[in-house]
Amino acid sequence: MRKNLFIVTAGVLVFVCGVLCFPRQSMSQGGSEYVGSKTCGMCHPVVSKTWINHGHSKMLRPIVNGKSPDNTDVKPPEGKTWNDLSYLAGGAYYYARFIDSKGYVVTGPKAQWSMAGKTLTSFQPQSAPGTVKYDCIKCHVTGWKESGTYANGVKNTL
Repeated sequence: MRKNLFIVTAGVLVFVCGVLCFPRQSMSQGGSEYVGSKTCGMCHPVVSKTWINHGHSKMLRPIVNGKSPDNTDVKPPEGKTWNDLSYLAGGAYYYARFIDSKGYVVTGPKAQWSMAGKTLTSFQPQSAPGTVKYDCIKCHVTGWKESGTYANGVKNTL
């Protein structure tokens, strides 16, 4: 009886892990669907803890309802408010850059935040506003979608 209970319990655990951990097929994207860091961390807690403490976990954070992402000590670029921005890129150790509501990197003499100096610094001042597309992100973020809506209703317009 005890052996049967063990086998049934093990089978249920394997099934639950399979449902939660393996990528789901997405009809709209035609491929696997990103299930999120928390789900991955259920089976990979050591990797998850390392990742959360690494700067890459903060590489791209959505700006929701005109509020800065949690745990940020960053000010928006000159002439902008959080309502003008859709994403904060970086900001863990060195610099924070800003993505506007149309998917362009904010450029100019006071366009990026220096984490060390706690001040706005220059980022591509020679580039006119609205000309630097943030298209490098697809290779640097897990779970990137070319279009669609993310957590908290933030739409991907990049």
